[in-house]
Amino acid sequence: MTANTATRDDQVIEEIAQYTEEIEAADIFIANLPDNVSEEDILISYLTALSQLPDTEVAVYSRNSVRTSWPAGRLTASRVFNSLPWTTALVQMTLTPDQLRQLGEIGGVVFLRKDGITADASVTITTSRFFASVLSERLGLPAEVMRDTAKPSEFDYFVQYLTASPKPLTFAVPAGWGFVTPGS
Repeated sequence: MTANTATRDDQVIEEIAQYTEEIEAADIFIANLPDNVSEEDILISYLTALSQLPDTEVAVYSRNSVRTSWPAGRLTASRVFNSLPWTTALVQMTLTPDQLRQLGEIGGVVFLRKDGITADASVTITTSRFFASVLSERLGLPAEVMRDTAKPSEFDYFVQYLTASPKPLTFAVPAGWGFVTPGS
């Protein structure tokens, strides 16, 4: 259960009401969306944002992590949060080709892979700390393999990326990158 799906509690609402101005100020306007944006397009946009971090060769995320689409109209930070309510840090890891293959065996995982990376080369992936910790546990890697990107949380980074992106927002795989659904 999240704050967006919890049963209404009037006492909680009364307590939160004192912060109305701060909450409204934090719900920044990002863009006007002329059309609905699907969960798949949000995923591609998020992977594109990750691909922009220095040294990224493969952006990795789970399609199961995108919770809802965006309706046409005003896109605000709260709508982004409803779709991707994750606030862990962004990290990078270097993986061997075999480790990347094993990562692809996790259900729902998708990649945005830089063109020209050979299949026999180790790669630097960028993802969330949570997802990287799942991967590390599955592969038996020590936590030290995760390197912080010194960026804000994944939610804050994505909002910054969307806010700074040219308008109207576009939702396509960027030139020089390929969208990969492992195992398909």
